[in-house]
Amino acid sequence: MINRNGGSYLQPAIATCRRAIERALALEPRIELIVVDNGSTDEPMPIIDRALAGAPFEWRVVSESKAGVNFARNAGITGSSGDILLFVDSDLEFDEGWLCAFVNAARDYPAAHVFAGRVRVGKLEAPPPPWLPIDGPLVRTSIVVRCEYGDRIVERPIDEAAGPVGPNMGFRRDIFRQFGFFDTRFGLRPGSLVPGAESEFFDRLSRDGLSFLYVPGAAANHPLRKSQMTREYFTKRLQGTGRATSRLRRLRGERPRQLFGLTLYMVRQLMVATARWLLACARFATPAERFHARGNIDIAIGYLHEDFIAWREASAANHPQPLGAR
Repeated sequence: MINRNGGSYLQPAIATCRRAIERALALEPRIELIVVDNGSTDEPMPIIDRALAGAPFEWRVVSESKAGVNFARNAGITGSSGDILLFVDSDLEFDEGWLCAFVNAARDYPAAHVFAGRVRVGKLEAPPPPWLPIDGPLVRTSIVVRCEYGDRIVERPIDEAAGPVGPNMGFRRDIFRQFGFFDTRFGLRPGSLVPGAESEFFDRLSRDGLSFLYVPGAAANHPLRKSQMTREYFTKRLQGTGRATSRLRRLRGERPRQLFGLTLYMVRQLMVATARWLLACARFATPAERFHARGNIDIAIGYLHEDFIAWREASAANHPQPLGAR
């Protein structure tokens, strides 16, 4: 469980997780809970101690001072001993059968190495504004976090459009032996809303043809905070999505046509997104439709912004200033 300033969500997250673990002990007695605290400033230890007092399973807290969810995840990998590793956030509320479902799936599908639990939209700290859908085709599932592929266990390919979501996912340990750990250059952290914490890792798995097992019974609710229901927050997050995509494609070694470092097809995509947004405004589309169209502009802007940063840094590296010129 990754925690950074979980606040009022931490206690119910641990309490519901504990109930799910206690129920699963009948299936698998060798369960341990690792809480990785990622530099919290809200004094989580008293909450954790109270919530886990007398727990009939092993638990401990691992501290990771480097801010960033992937630093914390990697600390959890090295600080745990199990063969199946489940990664969850500290603001979830878990169904009582959450862990039983994962345990049964790992036993019944021994060839599966990547698991996705169901994530539903949970507590809403405020009524959503009319431009913010929380379900349907216009929902931004990377921000309004959801993972829903029906009510049956299914195997699906890992790709850019589908995969587990970070707050509720699992792996067999040998995945990390084969593919390495999470890339710490990606993921939300203080001062940065560039997301994609697991996108680079899943890209590695996808290029090797791996799939994931969707386990609907391993369900949890994820809240939507009031601070996340603002246009400014969505704009920054969506531009961050574009930046993460540009960064990921450079890591793949892709070399698209560019001008002054800007990917030309993304420039065209920005123009198309702008035209579609203007059209949505002209035909008096719903607030959700207009905002979704505007979000595609933000993604393209973020992508091109990251392109420009990379081009500028490469130019500076290729043309260093002479000594004494600074």
